[in-house]
Order: sequence, then structure tokens, then C-alpha cells
Amino acid sequence: MFICSPESVVAYPDLPQIVEYLTAWRQRNLGFVRDPVLVGRQIQEPARPAGISDGFEDLVNDVVRGRQSLRDLRNAVDEWRRNGGDELGAT
Repeated sequence: MFICSPESVVAYPDLPQIVEYLTAWRQRNLGFVRDPVLVGRQIQEPARPAGISDGFEDLVNDVVRGRQSLRDLRNAVDEWRRNGGDELGAT
């Protein structure tokens, strides 16, 4: 929904009155619509630990497909935490 969403369509060819009622209702209520809380905001990671997650998703996929072990994943999480991952949670 964030990147793309379908156009809103009201199609009741056999009941044209419903289309008129629904369209009128939407027009009346449009004034009450508010932007979501995070509209126009950019969330950035702190500069120091910004790259510590690089390759992590690939490792997770490798574990799921059996190319890496859970031990490798645990080691990666421990390294992520040592390199600043815990700081990301505190910010």
C-alpha cells in the first residue's frame, strides 16, 4: 500500500443509485481524512552502525535454505550486537 495501491473503484452497473450514494458519502467524509503520523518523515539509522546489517538478510535466506547453520546466524547476531546493534534499539 505504501508504494502503490489500486485505484478506488465503485462499480455497480446494475445499481447506479448506490454509486451516487457511495460517491456522495466519500465526498462528505473527505474533510475528516488525516495523514498518517509518519507522512513526510524520514527515519535514519545513526551514522556509525548504519552498515552493520549489510548481508544479514542474505544470511537468513541461506539458513532457511540450509546453506548455513543456525550457529552461523547466532554468531552473526552476536557480532551485530557487538558492532552497535544494541545502540540502534536504544535510540
